[in-house]
Amino acid sequence: MIGELWQAFKGLPEEKLQQLQLQESASFKKIPPAEIPELIAKAVADGKNLAANVEQKFPGCSLAEILKAQQVKVSFAELPISEKFISLGAFELPNQITINQSFQTKDAYFKKAGLSELLFENWQQVAIAHELFHFFAEPEELFVKSYRLSLWSLGFYQHQTSVGSLEEIAAMVFAKELLQLDYYPYLLNLFLPAAFYPKEAEGRLTKLFKRIN
Repeated sequence: MIGELWQAFKGLPEEKLQQLQLQESASFKKIPPAEIPELIAKAVADGKNLAANVEQKFPGCSLAEILKAQQVKVSFAELPISEKFISLGAFELPNQITINQSFQTKDAYFKKAGLSELLFENWQQVAIAHELFHFFAEPEELFVKSYRLSLWSLGFYQHQTSVGSLEEIAAMVFAKELLQLDYYPYLLNLFLPAAFYPKEAEGRLTKLFKRIN
Protein backbone atom coordinates (compact mmCIF):
# COMPACT_ATOMS: atom_id res chain seq x y z
CA MET A 1 0.00 0.00 0.00
CA ILE A 2 2.67 2.52 1.01
CA GLY A 3 4.68 1.62 -2.09
CA GLU A 4 1.71 2.30 -4.37
CA LEU A 5 1.09 5.62 -2.64
CA TRP A 6 4.74 6.61 -3.08
CA GLN A 7 4.57 5.99 -6.82
CA ALA A 8 1.27 7.87 -7.06
CA PHE A 9 2.65 10.93 -5.27
CA LYS A 10 5.85 10.82 -7.34
CA GLY A 11 3.67 11.14 -10.41
CA LEU A 12 2.01 14.35 -9.26
CA PRO A 13 3.08 17.69 -10.78
CA GLU A 14 5.55 19.40 -8.47
CA GLU A 15 3.34 22.49 -8.44
CA LYS A 16 0.67 20.55 -6.57
CA LEU A 17 3.15 19.36 -3.97
CA GLN A 18 4.51 22.87 -3.59
CA GLN A 19 1.03 24.27 -3.06
CA LEU A 20 0.52 21.61 -0.40
CA GLN A 21 3.83 22.60 1.18
CA LEU A 22 2.89 26.28 1.15
CA GLN A 23 -0.31 25.45 3.03
CA GLU A 24 1.82 24.49 6.03
CA SER A 25 2.46 28.18 6.64
CA ALA A 26 0.42 29.59 9.52
CA SER A 27 -0.34 32.64 7.39
CA PHE A 28 -1.34 30.70 4.26
CA LYS A 29 -5.00 31.79 4.40
CA LYS A 30 -3.88 35.41 4.25
CA ILE A 31 -2.17 34.92 0.88
CA PRO A 32 -4.40 36.07 -2.00
CA PRO A 33 -5.11 32.94 -4.09
CA ALA A 34 -4.22 34.75 -7.31
CA GLU A 35 -0.69 35.38 -5.99
CA ILE A 36 0.10 31.78 -5.03
CA PRO A 37 1.39 30.56 -8.44
CA GLU A 38 3.76 33.53 -8.74
CA LEU A 39 5.06 33.14 -5.17
CA ILE A 40 5.79 29.46 -5.77
CA ALA A 41 7.45 30.20 -9.12
CA LYS A 42 9.76 32.75 -7.47
CA ALA A 43 10.63 30.30 -4.67
CA VAL A 44 11.43 27.62 -7.25
CA ALA A 45 13.61 30.09 -9.14
CA ASP A 46 15.53 30.92 -5.96
CA GLY A 47 16.22 27.24 -5.33
CA LYS A 48 17.30 26.52 -8.89
CA ASN A 49 19.48 29.61 -9.19
CA LEU A 50 21.28 28.97 -5.92
CA ALA A 51 21.89 25.33 -6.87
CA ALA A 52 23.30 26.46 -10.23
CA ASN A 53 25.60 28.91 -8.45
CA VAL A 54 26.89 26.20 -6.12
CA GLU A 55 27.45 23.80 -9.01
CA GLN A 56 29.36 26.51 -10.87
CA LYS A 57 31.49 27.25 -7.82
CA PHE A 58 32.17 23.55 -7.14
CA PRO A 59 32.12 21.86 -10.57
CA GLY A 60 32.07 18.08 -10.38
CA CYS A 61 32.22 18.06 -6.58
CA SER A 62 30.23 15.65 -4.43
CA LEU A 63 28.04 16.82 -1.58
CA ALA A 64 30.69 15.67 0.90
CA GLU A 65 33.34 17.67 -0.93
CA ILE A 66 31.19 20.81 -0.89
CA LEU A 67 30.57 20.43 2.83
CA LYS A 68 34.29 20.00 3.47
CA ALA A 69 35.23 22.99 1.33
CA GLN A 70 32.73 25.21 3.16
CA GLN A 71 33.63 23.75 6.56
CA VAL A 72 30.00 22.81 7.19
CA LYS A 73 29.66 20.36 10.06
CA VAL A 74 27.11 17.53 10.03
CA SER A 75 25.97 15.77 13.19
CA PHE A 76 23.20 13.29 14.00
CA ALA A 77 20.68 13.40 16.84
CA GLU A 78 17.28 12.01 17.76
CA LEU A 79 14.80 14.80 17.05
CA PRO A 80 11.08 14.76 17.98
CA ILE A 81 8.64 12.83 15.80
CA SER A 82 4.86 12.91 15.82
CA GLU A 83 2.15 11.61 13.51
CA LYS A 84 1.64 15.02 11.89
CA PHE A 85 5.06 16.62 12.19
CA ILE A 86 8.61 15.47 11.71
CA SER A 87 11.91 17.25 11.37
CA LEU A 88 14.40 15.58 9.06
CA GLY A 89 17.11 18.03 9.96
CA ALA A 90 18.01 21.51 11.09
CA PHE A 91 20.54 24.20 10.30
CA GLU A 92 22.17 26.44 12.89
CA LEU A 93 24.40 29.39 12.13
CA PRO A 94 27.13 29.60 11.24
CA ASN A 95 27.79 26.14 9.80
CA GLN A 96 26.03 23.33 11.72
CA ILE A 97 23.64 20.81 10.16
CA THR A 98 21.88 18.24 12.35
CA ILE A 99 20.11 15.22 10.85
CA ASN A 100 17.37 13.29 12.63
CA GLN A 101 18.68 9.75 13.15
CA SER A 102 15.50 8.52 14.84
CA PHE A 103 14.48 6.95 11.52
CA GLN A 104 17.59 4.80 11.31
CA THR A 105 15.94 2.00 13.26
CA LYS A 106 12.88 1.98 10.97
CA ASP A 107 14.49 0.97 7.68
CA ALA A 108 12.89 -2.48 7.79
CA TYR A 109 9.45 -0.98 7.13
CA PHE A 110 10.58 0.66 3.90
CA LYS A 111 12.76 -2.29 2.84
CA LYS A 112 9.68 -4.50 3.02
CA ALA A 113 7.82 -2.03 0.80
CA GLY A 114 10.72 -1.88 -1.67
CA LEU A 115 11.24 1.86 -1.14
CA SER A 116 15.00 2.32 -1.24
CA GLU A 117 14.60 6.11 -1.46
CA LEU A 118 13.22 6.10 2.08
CA LEU A 119 16.10 4.20 3.66
CA PHE A 120 18.03 6.37 6.10
CA GLU A 121 21.37 6.01 4.32
CA ASN A 122 19.78 7.31 1.12
CA TRP A 123 17.56 10.17 2.23
CA GLN A 124 20.01 11.61 4.77
CA GLN A 125 21.94 13.07 1.83
CA VAL A 126 18.76 14.80 0.67
CA ALA A 127 18.19 16.25 4.13
CA ILE A 128 21.78 17.48 4.27
CA ALA A 129 21.44 19.13 0.85
CA HIS A 130 18.17 20.74 1.98
CA GLU A 131 19.82 22.24 5.06
CA LEU A 132 22.83 23.28 2.99
CA PHE A 133 20.49 25.60 1.10
CA HIS A 134 20.04 27.63 4.29
CA PHE A 135 23.81 27.86 4.68
CA PHE A 136 24.33 29.21 1.17
CA ALA A 137 21.20 31.37 1.32
CA GLU A 138 22.32 33.22 4.45
CA PRO A 139 24.42 35.92 2.71
CA GLU A 140 22.24 36.05 -0.42
CA GLU A 141 19.45 38.47 -1.28
CA LEU A 142 16.73 35.99 -2.18
CA PHE A 143 13.06 36.59 -2.80
CA VAL A 144 12.06 33.95 -0.26
CA LYS A 145 13.98 35.81 2.44
CA SER A 146 12.78 39.30 1.63
CA TYR A 147 9.11 38.61 0.87
CA ARG A 148 6.68 39.94 3.47
CA LEU A 149 2.96 39.19 3.62
CA SER A 150 0.66 41.90 4.97
CA LEU A 151 -1.59 40.49 7.68
CA TRP A 152 -3.42 43.64 8.74
CA SER A 153 -3.09 47.41 8.69
CA LEU A 154 -3.93 50.31 10.97
CA GLY A 155 -3.68 53.69 9.33
CA PHE A 156 -0.28 53.87 7.66
CA TYR A 157 1.03 50.89 9.60
CA GLN A 158 1.05 47.46 8.01
CA HIS A 159 1.74 44.37 10.10
CA GLN A 160 3.76 41.97 7.93
CA THR A 161 5.29 38.54 8.30
CA SER A 162 7.68 36.33 6.40
CA VAL A 163 6.38 33.07 4.91
CA GLY A 164 8.74 30.31 5.99
CA SER A 165 7.19 27.74 3.67
CA LEU A 166 8.46 29.68 0.66
CA GLU A 167 12.03 29.29 1.87
CA GLU A 168 11.38 25.59 2.47
CA ILE A 169 10.11 25.19 -1.10
CA ALA A 170 13.30 26.82 -2.37
CA ALA A 171 15.36 24.49 -0.18
CA MET A 172 13.55 21.42 -1.56
CA VAL A 173 14.16 22.57 -5.14
CA PHE A 174 17.82 23.28 -4.30
CA ALA A 175 18.28 19.74 -2.93
CA LYS A 176 16.57 18.17 -5.93
CA GLU A 177 18.71 20.12 -8.40
CA LEU A 178 21.97 19.59 -6.54
CA LEU A 179 21.48 15.82 -6.18
CA GLN A 180 19.61 15.31 -9.48
CA LEU A 181 16.73 13.53 -7.75
CA ASP A 182 13.82 11.99 -9.62
CA TYR A 183 11.34 13.02 -6.92
CA TYR A 184 10.43 16.20 -5.07
CA PRO A 185 12.04 15.97 -1.59
CA TYR A 186 8.92 17.17 0.23
CA LEU A 187 7.65 13.62 -0.26
CA LEU A 188 10.07 12.58 2.50
CA ASN A 189 8.16 14.74 4.97
CA LEU A 190 4.91 13.13 3.90
CA PHE A 191 6.05 9.50 3.85
CA LEU A 192 8.69 8.99 6.54
CA PRO A 193 6.17 9.20 9.42
CA ALA A 194 4.64 5.99 8.04
CA ALA A 195 7.50 4.02 9.60
CA PHE A 196 6.25 5.07 13.04
CA TYR A 197 2.52 5.37 12.35
CA PRO A 198 1.84 3.07 9.36
CA LYS A 199 -1.95 2.77 9.57
CA GLU A 200 -2.53 6.44 10.33
CA ALA A 201 -0.05 7.65 7.71
CA GLU A 202 -1.40 5.45 4.94
CA GLY A 203 -4.95 6.61 5.65
CA ARG A 204 -3.91 10.26 5.71
CA LEU A 205 -1.89 9.94 2.50
CA THR A 206 -4.77 8.21 0.71
CA LYS A 207 -7.16 11.02 1.64
CA LEU A 208 -4.58 13.65 0.76
CA PHE A 209 -3.94 12.19 -2.68
CA LYS A 210 -7.66 12.13 -3.47
CA ARG A 211 -7.99 15.76 -2.34
CA ILE A 212 -5.16 17.22 -4.39
CA ASN A 213 -5.25 14.98 -7.46
